[in-house]
Amino acid sequence: MESFFSALLYNNPKFGFVVHSTDVPPNFALKLSTTYLNMVMPGIQGAYGADKPVNVIFALKSAKNYRSWYDNENIYARATLNMKFNITMPDGSFEEGLSIDAVDMDTYFTTSVSGNDITMVMKKLVVRKIIVHHCKWGDINTNFLIELLNVLFLP
Repeated sequence: MESFFSALLYNNPKFGFVVHSTDVPPNFALKLSTTYLNMVMPGIQGAYGADKPVNVIFALKSAKNYRSWYDNENIYARATLNMKFNITMPDGSFEEGLSIDAVDMDTYFTTSVSGNDITMVMKKLVVRKIIVHHCKWGDINTNFLIELLNVLFLP
């Protein structure tokens, strides 16, 4: 397990995925727009305008301490994840408004491999610390963001 994920990160240093604003179902509680995110990231709407789509790029920076159990399908890892919030500009380009690292998260997930496709489903996430690399609209309340992420990923 450890060697599989170590090799995965070594050979794919930017291993991650993108969640586009249009990927979020209309009836889902979370919306990826400047207006909705302004509730948890005050100032984003003032800096970019109302209802601008936001795409989030997730990149796994490190993972360690893997565990799995023979009596269930869950896998545990302590991970650090970078998240970049890209705001769609009027000309269709993107501006990176915020870059943060969620450091030393406890992650519980399932995974399957089929050919060259790897599917991971997050079951539970516990964020302990957030490091802000930059924020174009002001300060981020990292304690509130930690609480929000932990609530969003409750089992």
